[in-house]
Amino acid sequence: MLTADYTFLNERLASHYGIPDVAGDEFRRVSYPDDSRRGLLGHGSVLLLTSMSARRSPVLCGKWVMEVLMGTPPPPPNVPNFEATQSAAGGRLLTTRERLEMHRENPTCNSCHRFMDPI
Repeated sequence: MLTADYTFLNERLASHYGIPDVAGDEFRRVSYPDDSRRGLLGHGSVLLLTSMSARRSPVLCGKWVMEVLMGTPPPPPNVPNFEATQSAAGGRLLTTRERLEMHRENPTCNSCHRFMDPI
């Protein structure tokens, strides 16, 4: 379920995902051309659940993984807001990836991230 290298598509959906050589209205099993959408976590419906309107949200995705896949409550109230890690020492705005890396360095935060992030 998490690593399947195929999905079920019709022509319209295949076109939406940029997968070639699918014709007709009937859904059929189609192998992914690469590793970018493997398994349940690569499905557009799941990605949409864990996104903002114009971009992915690692925070929403992590919360969803914890609650739905791991059956654990959201982070404890003492976890600092993700926005609190927005700038580096020099005042430069950090990328989302850099902010997440700083967040995970906190031992309290890392206790959850070491289980959640690989998923």
